[in-house]
Amino acid sequence: MTILRLSQLYGLPSANKTFPHILLDAIRLRNFSKFKIDPTIERDYLHVSDFLNFLDILIKHPKEGIFNIGFGKGKNLVDLVQSFANLYKINFDKESNCSSTSSFSQIMDISLTKKFFNFEPTQKIESWVKDEL
Repeated sequence: MTILRLSQLYGLPSANKTFPHILLDAIRLRNFSKFKIDPTIERDYLHVSDFLNFLDILIKHPKEGIFNIGFGKGKNLVDLVQSFANLYKINFDKESNCSSTSSFSQIMDISLTKKFFNFEPTQKIESWVKDEL
């Protein structure tokens, strides 16, 4: 038996309510005013193509165990928004867009997945947003 624990996927039309897709829409509208982000939060996002590549590896080389599937590196959401705001010259006011709501960071430790399956995600969220625009 193989159990997979996924980070949040993006790149699917059905994922349109997830942060990467909301970020993409905000860039297209050139408006970040609806964002309320805890500046301490980091998230781990995985593009659907990387997940499908992993499933292909898993089918060809099945292993028993519990494996985390993600990019393996966190993205600070405020820094991510700020970088795109700067790149596309869109106003982003950290003071009004940051909140102090209690939340938690979620970054997947994919070291076992890398070790047993030689899995290395390739699609970075920054590249996906630029490609989509």
